[in-house]
Amino acid sequence: MQRRSSLAAALLLGIVAGCTTPSSVPASSPSVRPAISGTPVARPAGYNEFISGTASYSVCYPGSWTPLERVLLDDGHDGDMFVGPPGETVNMVATIISESAGELGSAAYAEAAIQNLRGRGIGILRADLVVVDGVAATVVTFPRLTARGQRYTVRETIWASGGRGWVYIVVYDPPLEPNAISLAEAMLACFRRV
Repeated sequence: MQRRSSLAAALLLGIVAGCTTPSSVPASSPSVRPAISGTPVARPAGYNEFISGTASYSVCYPGSWTPLERVLLDDGHDGDMFVGPPGETVNMVATIISESAGELGSAAYAEAAIQNLRGRGIGILRADLVVVDGVAATVVTFPRLTARGQRYTVRETIWASGGRGWVYIVVYDPPLEPNAISLAEAMLACFRRV
């Protein structure tokens, strides 16, 4: 199973690597969506806890998924990747990246990341506000096209806390959007800096 999950991760790695980290506020005003609370929640049934060696955080992930620690992305970032089994999710992967945010607050960090996307010609389909680990975060959703012509949707949750910038990325086949949103909400409800 590790090999099959690693192959799925390799296929989607190019998509994740092209996603956001900062190096304007979305066109439509984001709405506050309280699905991800800032208070600790019990780990959902069937989820495992992952404590990162890449960055100082813990998160829950579905027990049938495979965590891959310190995956090096094409853009030079490394992050922790969580890969769903092919028969269960069909091309869905989650990645958490952390980098120095310097003095940027959460809103400014998210705005810089969004400008990075727009500067690369990526159109944002939608934007929302949520809370992760007690901090306001921006969620952006946009389409991606692989070199082989496969269409995916990317959902990024972007925030800064304690001098670190965080980007949680879920890449999925468009028909899996309800599953991807549920996954993001469950994983990020358990997210904690440690």
